[in-house]
Amino acid sequence: MQEYKFVHLSAHSDYSMLKSTLKIQDLISLALENNMSAIALTDYNNLSGSLEFSIEAIKAKIKPIIGCDINILYNNFVYPIQLLALNNEGFYTLGEITSKIFNNCQTYPVEKIKNHKNLICIAKNTICTNPKFLQSLLSVFKTNLYMGIERYGTTEEQNSKVVELAYKYNIPIVAINNIFFKNKEQFKAYNVLKSIEGNTNISDNLAEQECYFKSHQEMIDIFYDLPEAIYNTVVIARRCTVILEKRPPTLPLFTEQDEEKEITLQAQSGLQQKFINTTIPAEYQERLKYELNIITSMQYSGYFLIVSDFIKWSKHNNVPVGPGRGSGVGSLVAWCLEITDLDPLEYDLIFERFLNPQRISMPDFDIDFCQEKRPLVIEYIRKKYGHIAHIVTFGKLQARAVIKDVSRVLKIPYSISEHISKMIPHDPINPVTLQQAIDHNPELQKYLHDELTSEMMKISVELEGRLRHVSVHAAGIVISSEPLMNQLPIYYDDTLPNPVTQYSMKYVEFSGLVKFDFLGLKTLTIITNIVQQIKPQLAINAIPMNDPKTFQLLSSGKSVGIFQLESSFMYETLRNAKPDTIEDIIALISLNRPGPMENIPSYINRKHHKEKIEYLHPMLLNILYKTFGVIIYQEQVMEIAKQLSGYTMADADLLRRAMGKKITSEMDEQQMKFIEGATKNNINIETAEKIFQLVAKFAGYGFNKSHAAAYALISYQTAYLKANYTIEFLIENMNIDIQDSDRLLIFCNEARNFGIEILPPDINLSKMYFSLENEKIRFGLLAIKGIGHKVAEMLSRMKYNSMMDFVSALDNKIVNKKSLSSLIKSGAFDNLELNQNKLLSSVEVMLQYGQIHQCNQLNLFQEQETFKLIDSAFPSIDEKNSFEYESLGFYYFNHPLKVYMDSLTFDDNIVPVILLSYTLKSKNNEKFAFLKLNSINDLYSLPIYGTKKVHQYQSLLVKNNRLLMVTDNDRKRLISIHNLDNYILGQSGNNIEIIVESVNAISEIKKCISKDILYSITIIKKYPDKELKFQLPGKYKIDLSKLLYVKDIQLINHHIKQKTRTKNTRIVP
Repeated sequence: MQEYKFVHLSAHSDYSMLKSTLKIQDLISLALENNMSAIALTDYNNLSGSLEFSIEAIKAKIKPIIGCDINILYNNFVYPIQLLALNNEGFYTLGEITSKIFNNCQTYPVEKIKNHKNLICIAKNTICTNPKFLQSLLSVFKTNLYMGIERYGTTEEQNSKVVELAYKYNIPIVAINNIFFKNKEQFKAYNVLKSIEGNTNISDNLAEQECYFKSHQEMIDIFYDLPEAIYNTVVIARRCTVILEKRPPTLPLFTEQDEEKEITLQAQSGLQQKFINTTIPAEYQERLKYELNIITSMQYSGYFLIVSDFIKWSKHNNVPVGPGRGSGVGSLVAWCLEITDLDPLEYDLIFERFLNPQRISMPDFDIDFCQEKRPLVIEYIRKKYGHIAHIVTFGKLQARAVIKDVSRVLKIPYSISEHISKMIPHDPINPVTLQQAIDHNPELQKYLHDELTSEMMKISVELEGRLRHVSVHAAGIVISSEPLMNQLPIYYDDTLPNPVTQYSMKYVEFSGLVKFDFLGLKTLTIITNIVQQIKPQLAINAIPMNDPKTFQLLSSGKSVGIFQLESSFMYETLRNAKPDTIEDIIALISLNRPGPMENIPSYINRKHHKEKIEYLHPMLLNILYKTFGVIIYQEQVMEIAKQLSGYTMADADLLRRAMGKKITSEMDEQQMKFIEGATKNNINIETAEKIFQLVAKFAGYGFNKSHAAAYALISYQTAYLKANYTIEFLIENMNIDIQDSDRLLIFCNEARNFGIEILPPDINLSKMYFSLENEKIRFGLLAIKGIGHKVAEMLSRMKYNSMMDFVSALDNKIVNKKSLSSLIKSGAFDNLELNQNKLLSSVEVMLQYGQIHQCNQLNLFQEQETFKLIDSAFPSIDEKNSFEYESLGFYYFNHPLKVYMDSLTFDDNIVPVILLSYTLKSKNNEKFAFLKLNSINDLYSLPIYGTKKVHQYQSLLVKNNRLLMVTDNDRKRLISIHNLDNYILGQSGNNIEIIVESVNAISEIKKCISKDILYSITIIKKYPDKELKFQLPGKYKIDLSKLLYVKDIQLINHHIKQKTRTKNTRIVP
């Protein structure tokens, strides 16, 4: 690297959020290509890239200079300046400044800049408009103030004025060239990026074409007449000495005492409590000693103690905590310290899967807390240790989104961008880049050469992966006993009680801080709320693990609401597997993923002795017998390596990782080691090779049993509660999702399946939430659309004898037209006034009357006026159905299909449904549709693939249309969809025959038909000795939903049988 000639002092990365196309590594590469020995990173309003930049620059033997661009407020005018840190103190000062303006583009008052001796300030060209501001900067920064000269976008006259001002006030000048993109060819991409940020059309600011990475010589040529401006870039580079490097992890002290002695004392005490009435088995003593030795030698005692402390505090302060998650459940020390609730030896869990002395990395306990009380734990930690912060995350321009954004800016029709974006595979776990999608899809490649889309595709590839926005990590927290600003830059968010790091998680850890994950799990809230309802209170951690009712429930597949087992696939799997131990639940949770799923049939068949269990070697029996010879867990892979080939557990963990990564060189090396070790155990080479290949196949997607075991425990607990306290279980699940109508419908239907009645909303009987009422469930007011907490709380406190009572108490500051209408449509007032239309017509009057009453404007000495509702006709059946759907978000009490199900009998493979909603999409020139359907008992999501099929059913896709699904006998495959009425009537051909039991029924039938060209109608009247038939003249359209309500009639249909209808069974509208 040559000696400094010129140094770029104004380079920007994509941490400037849609203002630069360059990533940190791009800047370093450009500096190397241009043989530059130093470069400055000056992103807008933040230091988020500073540590990454410093580490990468040092690695490339380039001197990093760290700064930022900010806007200064002076006399109500905004001026851009650039600040560079001279030393570490200057870097902390920049951190303090950016903490106030990060991510919100606010200005910073010049008088608030402190420790200015540690900063260099470069004033930009715009300073020439206000010499007084220049003087104020000079008074603050003195000899650390430079006048930046930019030679693009300015006139010679402006440049001359800037130089004059600099000479006048004896301020050194410095050459500046903002860098936002690589070269002139990338200007269009940069311009598009800026337009994405501003949601505008492409800018015509051609001066910005010069904001690319210029070489030494280009800058020297541009400033040929001001050589000192070039020289001063070198002076500044030499003055700045901030070097940020990766630091080892540091934790706040848990205790002033010896932490190694403390963890040993607490762990041994905890183990004694686990075996309080019996002798501690030797294997537990040995395992504890072994784990403690590794933990203390790796200096992680403090970490375990801190985690144990806040979990113990949580448990002692009624904050529900999960039994554990992840590989940490495999630690006996964690169990003894109450970090986890599972005995790792009982479940064959392995410590080295969590902490491996040969794989140095920080331990990482992910802790689940009750969703509602999680903030209490975070506040406890803040008070105890002094300083905590959330962790920032950065959203990126992902493949699909970048296509849409770039297309919008380039004015490419939305239909085209939507079509192209849908051709890119969507896989959040293993995201596919746009370039990868293009490489593997010839259809996408066509758009690279299409005149309309070629430029958009090229720019999209360039911009993909650039940072787009800032958010906060859902669970990550860092803890420190020192002010965090002394360790890394932070910022403040008005929506959060604690600061947020400016570094992402990776660089937070590189800065030496340790991340703790505090996850909110709503299932823990549900469990806690159920347990609190049960009297005497149930000890959830002491329930029997072999409860017959629980396993009977699981074996029936009734797993709605059961943690980790709630999916249509799992319903069927449970019915087939018929689990009878916790080990079955662990296995099924682990297998329920793409890849391992293919082993589920084998696992089930072997469990039920329908498939022979074979082992390649007898030594595998002891390791695989619990899973019937199927390799499911990573821990099994490690045990096989240990027992068959003599691996240490630490080495076995490295083998597991190598198999997961599938790196050929590592796999070859491990295979030789495995076979060599196996032969020493008298296993022949051929068998050893087969075992290794078998293990390698399963290890690629083997699951962490520690994690599965902890979650299986929660699954079992929720299943136990559902089996033994069904009504409480349903109520709490409804309440946790009280404003999610899809979930509510699922649980309402589940209640029906268990024979539990859901009572409709009632203004006098409903509480805010779903509640228990005489062994039934009363609908909660908060579940009604448009009813917020304030409205529900006010209404649930009072009782009303009449609508007059209600209106007199009405506070229209809380209850408005929307909420009152929704209450009426839900049927909440039916016990006071059955005619919902009458109430809906009177909403305005009720609100006005309530306002007058609340304002005490009625004459107290006069007889009070009687409140009168506006007369209106009763709603029709369809109107009542519609009211319910509008107010509840689903059909339940007034279901449009109820009359069909009460009147007709359908075969098992014929399912009447309501079309709630649908979406039409396209991919690879093929159309497909997603239908959301509601039967009388279930909610279905039905995909229809293929343009031909979509066109076939297009006329049926009308919201709230009554449809009929015809499936195979197992209801696994859709055969066809039909209009429900047409299907039922059409089974009889063009002539509909109706048997009437009374002459009066004929007049009722006429109300259900209208002149059309669809059907002829034959009326049949049967007598003891004869049968009369007569055909109505003409042809008709038949409203079947109305016709089914007519009493004393029977449709003749040989495919769908009509149930016997009498006066007693007649449905009253």
